[in-house]
Formats: sequence, structure tokens, C-alpha cells
Amino acid sequence: MIGAPNSNYRWWFKIESKNMMKILAISIALVIVASGSVVTSNPTNKISGSIGSLSSTAIYVPGDYSTIQATVDNASAGDTIFVYNRTCFELIPTGEYRNNTIIDGYLSGSVSSLEERNYTKDEVVSVGSNSFDMSWVTATESRCFFDYGLSSSDLNNILPAPDLSTKFHWVKIKGLDEEKTYYYRINCSFNETNNFTTLPLGVGNYLFSFAVATDIHWSSSDSTSKVGHMYNYSNQLLADLVSTINAEDVNFTILLGDLTDNGQSYEFDNVSEHLNHLDKPFYTVIGNHDKFDGSWITKWAELFHENTTYSFDFSGWHFIVLDSANDTNPNQGILTKDIMKWLHDDLKAHNAMPTIICLHFLVNELPELPTIPGWSPYIDNRKEFKDLLNNYPNVVAVLSGHGHFNSITYNDSVAYIETASIIQYPISYDVYHVYERGFIKTQHKLYQDLNISELSREKAVTYLNGIFPGLGDYYVNFNFGTLSDRSACVASTENLIGEALEL
Repeated sequence: MIGAPNSNYRWWFKIESKNMMKILAISIALVIVASGSVVTSNPTNKISGSIGSLSSTAIYVPGDYSTIQATVDNASAGDTIFVYNRTCFELIPTGEYRNNTIIDGYLSGSVSSLEERNYTKDEVVSVGSNSFDMSWVTATESRCFFDYGLSSSDLNNILPAPDLSTKFHWVKIKGLDEEKTYYYRINCSFNETNNFTTLPLGVGNYLFSFAVATDIHWSSSDSTSKVGHMYNYSNQLLADLVSTINAEDVNFTILLGDLTDNGQSYEFDNVSEHLNHLDKPFYTVIGNHDKFDGSWITKWAELFHENTTYSFDFSGWHFIVLDSANDTNPNQGILTKDIMKWLHDDLKAHNAMPTIICLHFLVNELPELPTIPGWSPYIDNRKEFKDLLNNYPNVVAVLSGHGHFNSITYNDSVAYIETASIIQYPISYDVYHVYERGFIKTQHKLYQDLNISELSREKAVTYLNGIFPGLGDYYVNFNFGTLSDRSACVASTENLIGEALEL
């Protein structure tokens, strides 16, 4: 055995091989970011090395390995393994703290596979004016904490993750100051410090809030699709969406279409039964999947709204709901001549009110979307639609579903916002906090179903990467979008409320 654990050794691993029956002590040199200290070993036959301005010595195993376990597998008895030129992150047994843990493989005969990072898939979901959401996954069930504060050297706020014995972790912080930079770290093991900056406050007085969810695709199927549509969790996901929105205490909810997967009568009944447990009103947009069966013609009016195109007002804001799915070919997105005329009349009648338009199909073109013959995610007459909006500067945003991804693009002063789905990764919804002259939009995962979200991600990545390397990773990253696709402050330079427009 080389050396012995002392005050200079933060990490010590013992291996008893059934073949050698010898104990190999492996001391690991780590760069401790928080304290700036380096742990070193002092064997004979030293070889000099350095990390930044700090120097250390060790006998080492030739080669560059991505995990400590891989290094151990290639070591010989008596070797001291020096991990260098990278920051290492070790797995911590549940209940232990990062600076005083001994990971011992004595009984099993080997050290468990130790990745450089104890946590993966760490994703900042959204940053609002006074809020921050994040999720991450650990390799084993772990106890994690979340440290954050206004100084990277003084992270005094330690927030326990909601579940202390899980692989799936998240934090949802409120009460932050607007336009401030906060520093944070996931405190599962040795880890790096990152930062985020909160958004500014909305413009004008705060008025109300509403939630947006889309593409529930409720189905009685007990299967999942190759790209991670979690049909077998339909009931759970919809029930959890309802309870989560109720906890948000928003004033109402808008559902942007594809409530069902096949538009069958019993699917509408099941969706309606869940949605009726919402504490506040909800407004539904019809999607292409909702028209796959003729049941929608009677069921929509019976359960949701007498019309598929309508409008409503709330606290000085005007909301328009449009039917953008062709009745005879639902996969074609189009606003019929009758709907376009109705839209023009409705906009003209409410031209003094800030307005948000909701439809299922997309409007603003995205160059990242592939062109597929015979299929388009957009309404066919999108140019006509956007030309009409040019006459109404009171239109602030157009909200869509259908694509199952997050995106925000702008055309003149209008924000075109696409929201990811409930049925597949990232399994998320949006909350809008509305002010006199704009809104703050943030996204939130269904955190109680984070395990389902990660299973959906895994299925899509595995299947699509098998078709073409990297395709699956691109797909799920595109669905999740950038932070600016999930969090936004949308404001108008116009005094939207109370200013009549002469047309």
C-alpha cells in the first residue's frame, strides 16, 4: 500500500482484486475550484507535473482516460494515479458530503465506475425577472444541494433539492432581484460554479398571469414512439399538468392544440375530465390531431367551446383563438377565407387593446426546420396573415404549438412563440406574467415527471443516433431550444392600453 490517508488526502480509493488479493491505494490530485487547493501524493520515483501555477508529483499510468475507473483498469499494482489537466467530479454515496468521503470497493472487489462529473444533463430551464429553474440528473440516487448567491465566493444560500433520494433533481427559485447576476453550483460532488442574470421587470403595472401548454396527445396506448412520445404516461402527464398549473395560481390557461392523439370521442372525454379539475378557466385551440376523426365536430362544442375560432378579453388584453387545421386534410395548416375575414373584423374591433393570437400551426419560418415533401409545419397563407398584422401594431405575440419545440422569433414588432410539448421531452409548459406594455415568459418542466422526460430524451437520442450519428442529440437539443427561446421579456414601445388606432 502506498501512503496512508491524512489531512492532505481528500479522496482515497481501495481496491482488493480477487486475483491479486492486494490493496492498491489510489490518491487522486484534484483541483478544488472552491478553495483553490491541490491534493497531492508523495510516492517514490516521482515525475514532475503542473496544474496552472500549482505543481505536483506522481507516478502515473500512461494514457488519457475519461473516467477514473478506466484508469484503474489499466493500472498495475503499486501505481499511484494522478488525474491532471482536467477538473474531476466524483460520485458521492448518499448521505455523504463531498469533502470527507471515502469510496471503498473492498467488499465488491472493484471501485464503481466513477465519471468525471457526478451529474449530467444539467439544464437551466428558464430565468425570469425574479425566478430561476434548473434540473439535472445524477448517476446514482444522491443527496444534492444547490448553492447560489450574488458572489461566486460567498454562496451562502443552500437549497435542498425537492427529493433527497433520487437521480432526478430540480430547483425552482423565486424572490430574486431583477437584472442581477447570480452565481450557483450544483452541490452533489466536486463541481464548477456558473452564473445567470435575471430579466428586467415587465413594462408598466403588473396585471395578471396565464399558463400555456400544448400537444398533450392524450392516448390510451400503452406504448411509446421511437422518438419518445410517452403515450403510456398520458393520464399521469395530464393529471400532473393540471395540478402543477393549479399550484402556479395563474388566472387562466391556454392549450394550443393536439389535446388528443387521434381525435376520437373517448379521447376528448378523458382530456375534458382532467381539464375540468383546473381551478381557473381554460381556453382550447384545436390542432390537426384533434381532427383525425369526425368526433371533433360535436365533441369540441360539447366539451370545450361552441366555436373553434373565437376571442376573449382579460384585464385590458385581447386574446384571439384561430382554427388553423384544414377540416378535410387536418395535416394542412391554413386559415380559410372565412377565418381571415373574421380575424380582420375582430382585430379592427379591438384595435385599442394589446392582443395575443393563438393557433396550432406555426407562422414564422424557421431555417433550422428541414423541408419534407408533402409536409409543412406552417399555415399555407402565412404571408397573408403577417401582412394583415402589419396593420395592427397592437398585436404583441402569436403563440403556436405543433412543432413540439421551443422557439421565439420576431417579425417586425410581433413575437412568434412556439412551445414544446407535454407528450415528449422536455415535457414542459410556459407561464406568462402580463404587464400593461408586454409580458415576461418563463418555461417550467413538469418536475415531478422529470424521470419520464429523461426517458423520452433517451429514447429519441438512441433511435435517431442509430440512423445518423448525432441526429438524436440535435433533435432533443432543438426541441429544448436555447435559454432565450424559453425565457423572454417582450415589451412594446407603444402605450398599448388606452391608445386607439385609426384605421
